[in-house]
Amino acid sequence: MDGQKQWIQTFSNGIKTSELHEGPKTDKVGTMVGFYPNEDFMETTEMDIDTIRNQLEMKSYIVKGVKFIINDVDNELKKTFYHKEGIVDYVKDHSKNLLFDPITFEDTINYKKKVKKEGKVIEKNLKIGVEIVMGYNQKSTPLNLKSFCNALFLSDDGNHVIGFKTGLTRVIKKYITDNKLLTKKDEKLEITGDDVLDSLVAVISIKHPDPQFYTQNKSKLTNEELRGVVSGVITEKLTEWLNVNSNYAKMIANKAITSAKANLAAKRAREQTTKKGESQFSIVSDLSKFSPSIIKDPSQIELFICEGDSAAGTTKNGRDKKYQALYQLRGKILNTNNLDKHKMLSNKEISDLTYIITGKKNGIDENFDINDLKFDKILTACDSDIDGYHIQSLLLTFFYQHMRPLVEQGHFYFTQPPLYSITEKGKKRYFLDQEEYDDFIFEKIMKLFKFLRNGKEIKKESNIKTVLSKMNQYINKITEISNNQALDVGFIDEITESYIENPKGIIKFIKSNYDVTFGKDDETKYNFEGFYKDKFIVGNIKDIVKNIIKPIIEFKEQIKLTEGITIIYNSEETIFNAEMYQKIYKIASPSSRNRMKGLGEMNYDELWETTLNPENRNIIQVLVADVDKANENNENLFNGNTKYADERKLFILKGQHKIDYLELDI
Repeated sequence: MDGQKQWIQTFSNGIKTSELHEGPKTDKVGTMVGFYPNEDFMETTEMDIDTIRNQLEMKSYIVKGVKFIINDVDNELKKTFYHKEGIVDYVKDHSKNLLFDPITFEDTINYKKKVKKEGKVIEKNLKIGVEIVMGYNQKSTPLNLKSFCNALFLSDDGNHVIGFKTGLTRVIKKYITDNKLLTKKDEKLEITGDDVLDSLVAVISIKHPDPQFYTQNKSKLTNEELRGVVSGVITEKLTEWLNVNSNYAKMIANKAITSAKANLAAKRAREQTTKKGESQFSIVSDLSKFSPSIIKDPSQIELFICEGDSAAGTTKNGRDKKYQALYQLRGKILNTNNLDKHKMLSNKEISDLTYIITGKKNGIDENFDINDLKFDKILTACDSDIDGYHIQSLLLTFFYQHMRPLVEQGHFYFTQPPLYSITEKGKKRYFLDQEEYDDFIFEKIMKLFKFLRNGKEIKKESNIKTVLSKMNQYINKITEISNNQALDVGFIDEITESYIENPKGIIKFIKSNYDVTFGKDDETKYNFEGFYKDKFIVGNIKDIVKNIIKPIIEFKEQIKLTEGITIIYNSEETIFNAEMYQKIYKIASPSSRNRMKGLGEMNYDELWETTLNPENRNIIQVLVADVDKANENNENLFNGNTKYADERKLFILKGQHKIDYLELDI
């Protein structure tokens, strides 16, 4: 509608059923969309009128001055939503006797964000708009906080809300301290974020050129930069406002103090119900999975976080009870990246860990104080498999996101149980990972066999080791690429070499050298099946060339796999290829090699010797090297959005010994 005429076009099942054509005259301006729910595309054709009404009401607050009308014909209900002052009206409408009129803070922040473009890191300039309206009820009421991004209502908290709460808490606590509002009797009173948020009614509106959401329903905003941006705005603007409005400032401060006193009184009442003789942690409902150390000095004790009954049982008995405490997880903990604080602390493992580590039930985010730390070291004790790495990653996410100073100041560690053990001459030797074990095998191979390049013996051990290492990479690559094919590594290596010499002769080579048959008609002529030596093989030569041979050739060029290498094997000079490498690797491998089982399947002495004993164990200290990169990787890898699933899987599969966790300095 252009103020003169209506212009109409119709569609059915996504296909236009008429061209755009002229309709009746009108003096209205705008667009009208009408539709009937189609059961072919929708799970239900019945409208949820309450959901629609709530959405329109929230929209009327964020888009001020615009009328939203809902007309429910079936129920004969018509309602108009209109708010001239926008989100200021929301605070007024949803408050009970405000201490003062709602206050508004607005700012536009120019933020430079590092992003990758065509393989390069560049700075992207973002203009981020922040509008905050807030007020306090006279009487104590639960927090009422709503937020929007680009006029879209967000039903869950996100990084912008975390930034707001953190900044608000910091400013009010500083105001109380600077103005000496606590009496000598109360000077040790702890003011928490919950105390500052008590009775608050607030709305946060974000305008962002590139918003990122947790899921497709866009209920949570996840842009990492919004923590700092919103925290900075509320810190600067509210500090100025408090300094100008001292009477109102003291009202806010006194409400926080009153809330803190009430919470302290409630805590003391709960503590009085604690039975004599119970541990210092007994005021938490159930800490049956926690085994404390004997000494309590935080500077001397360690906390091991362990997964599973059997692993926890072994660790519990294998530890030094004097200074090593243990907490047992039931399984994988929550992915706490951008998770609502209430949901986090409602989870038993998160709640337990928070209290065990800080001595406070809500000791995360703005309420975390490094001085409350009950342990000098917090260590994960997980199996050396994908599940163990996943649990470690989730724990790191929790500590990095919600107890960050703990990570930044070097209190968080990964234990590294060995992957292999061997027994030689009555002595047991452990290997941390596959790379360390391969190096051991390479040393044995170099003692057992002679290597030649173009007929001349290679005497320098470092050169031989390079040849072995590259062949090892090559074998691993072949295995990786052909993982889902019913093909042998030796077969792939041989046909790859043939293809390099004569791409057009690949089918003739296979027919001439292997006991296989190909299809006889046009549809099956590239399909084959048969035997490579005594192993059954089946495949399609076109698919193999495209998906296996060409990627392998490209990889060989990348690693510059040395040609012209031969080996003295059984007193004869033999070409050193993939098949030969596998033979000599097997010969050099000791029969006593044992792939270490899970922590719960080790005996107590073995676990103590390899994982718990400070004199022998291998542990990784996690430190933040690059905050921006850590934030970016943490958000990408542990965002609940499914588009990051492949990155997350690759991150976990790499293995703990090869990962620079979140680009941390390990």
